[in-house]
Amino acid sequence: MSQLTHLFVGCGTVVVALILLIGLIPFLRLLRLTMRHLSKRKITGQPALRRMAVTLQLAVSVVFIVAALVVMMQIRFVNRKDLGFDHHNII
Repeated sequence: MSQLTHLFVGCGTVVVALILLIGLIPFLRLLRLTMRHLSKRKITGQPALRRMAVTLQLAVSVVFIVAALVVMMQIRFVNRKDLGFDHHNII
C-alpha cells in the first residue's frame, strides 16, 4: 500500500509541476505583450500556440499513462487478495 501512496504522491507532484509550467509559459508571454507599446506588437501567435498545444498533449499523455499504471496495480492487487475462502471447486 505504501508503494501506491508513493506513486500517487509522485505522479501528483509531476502533474502539478507540469500544469504550473504550462501555465507559466502563456502567463509570461502575455505579461511581455502587455509591457510592450501598442505600436511595437507583432502578430506571431501560431508557433507559440502550437508549442503550447504539443506541451498540453504531452501532459495529458503522461496523465493517461500514469492512470493506466495505477489501474494495472489495482487489478493486480485485487487478483492476489485473499478472499477469505477457497474459491476453487465451489460448485
